[in-house]
Amino acid sequence: MSAPPPEQSSHRPAGPPGFGRQVPTRSNTRVLLITVLAVVLVGGGLSAWLLSAPSYDRATARGTAEAFADALNSSNVDAAKELLCSTDRRGFGQSTAGALGSVNVTLDRVDADSDKGTAVFTMSANVAGASIGRQDVTIPLQRTGDDGQWEICGLSDAGFGN
Repeated sequence: MSAPPPEQSSHRPAGPPGFGRQVPTRSNTRVLLITVLAVVLVGGGLSAWLLSAPSYDRATARGTAEAFADALNSSNVDAAKELLCSTDRRGFGQSTAGALGSVNVTLDRVDADSDKGTAVFTMSANVAGASIGRQDVTIPLQRTGDDGQWEICGLSDAGFGN
């Protein structure tokens, strides 16, 4: 006599072991939520940090003056030269930046009409080891023709030498 085949219990799904439905537990859901939240926070923080770099609106006299102050403070000669008119650009270079040494520039105010203006900066510098105290410097600005952007023009009149 042969033994009857074993009955399969109704609570186990058919198929190979490990392929049955698993009900997510509360701890798995919590770990998933924490992981998603961490990714969102880190991604958002990274995006905010990358976008926090200053961007200046060259279509305004104030934006151009702020960009110039930032370029001088960071000793970025190339960025400063991009803000100058062609006349000033020829006389402004590494020698000018080297002569300035360590500089601290603060934009105090900008006065501008439709196509001309001035920016007033407070500057202090260390030149060849000598400290130059705080001085107010007024630098002329003008709007360029075709693109409508503002530029610094008249550095020699402001005492930067050309």
